[in-house]
Amino acid sequence: MSPADRRRRRGRTMLMVALLALLGAVLASFAVGPLRLPPLEVMQALAVKLGLLDPQAVSSRDLAVVWQLRIPRALLGAMVGASLAMAGASLQGLFGNRLADPGIVGVSQGAALGAVAAIVLGAAGAAGWLVPVA
Repeated sequence: MSPADRRRRRGRTMLMVALLALLGAVLASFAVGPLRLPPLEVMQALAVKLGLLDPQAVSSRDLAVVWQLRIPRALLGAMVGASLAMAGASLQGLFGNRLADPGIVGVSQGAALGAVAAIVLGAAGAAGWLVPVA
């Protein structure tokens, strides 16, 4: 086996391990929150919505908590993480710098300027109205 094949195989193995770790973290996040749900009840709630289990097996409260709160939270967290990873990779590719950060192009400074302007001009109270503008 050539070194390139070994490197490729190692890369695939690392990718699979990372994907399994992500899946495990997402599944674990379904059970974490102010309302304690054992992993078995979370799996039952998932099975009910997928049609694998009778709806009477899980309380409507548990179904609502899992499907309306925890799954959207976990999926949004995964999407935000992926977006940040893509932004970081694009900055590194654009500048050819492995240590590129948002400060290179002034993103951090621009955000700080906007926050200071909002505080000084009194727009901090109208933040809910300004979100669509951003």
